[in-house]
Amino acid sequence: MRVNSLYQGLTIDLPRAGLKPRTSRSESRASTTRPRRHTSGKNPLETCATFNFNEACVRDQLTVIPESIRCSFIAAATTAAVLVVEIVVVEVVVVVVVVVEVVVVVVVVVVVVVKVVIVKMVVVVVVVVVVVIVVVVAIIIIKVVVVVVVVVVVVVVVVVVVVVVVVVVIVIVVVAVVVVIVIVVVVFVIVVASAFTALPRKEKLLIPCLNLFFLKKKRKFDVDDLLILFFFLA
Repeated sequence: MRVNSLYQGLTIDLPRAGLKPRTSRSESRASTTRPRRHTSGKNPLETCATFNFNEACVRDQLTVIPESIRCSFIAAATTAAVLVVEIVVVEVVVVVVVVVEVVVVVVVVVVVVVKVVIVKMVVVVVVVVVVVIVVVVAIIIIKVVVVVVVVVVVVVVVVVVVVVVVVVVIVIVVVAVVVVIVIVVVVFVIVVASAFTALPRKEKLLIPCLNLFFLKKKRKFDVDDLLILFFFLA
């Protein structure tokens, strides 16, 4: 059985409070009649006495009020805690998302910068390597060309010198041979002339000469023939 309380409009369950409803006629009338609100400023005990309640009713009412207040506080605290947790979680998630975005942007910038720097370094290294190779090849080619030119010049000079020496030697030999021939001829002429002028008879020199060169007359050689032969050979 439930009745409306006169204190803050709370509802009290009498069997749960340990009270039994009365079965008298007055109780039946009181239970069927709507109770009046407490507007006279009387004590709740007097109100309960007016409506035939005992002290247990009042104590039950006075204990139910703090429990409801405590439940309200617990619900409010729980709601506030849930709201705070939700706000904190949302803020943390937002902060984490922002931090992740910043990290991604930084990583992208670093990657782009590294790519640009690496590409520039690779281009510079390739250019330097190509320039060094070209310079080295040019130096080697110049050295080879200089060496080849020097060798060719030396060979040409040597050949020219050899040719000149050979020509000079040939000329010297020819001149020597001509001189020797001339000398021999002159000496021969001088010897022959001297022999003809020194001998009393010219036939004495003429006959051995004819015997030597033409061999028309066979006879033994004498001392004059050997002398003539010696001068002739000289």
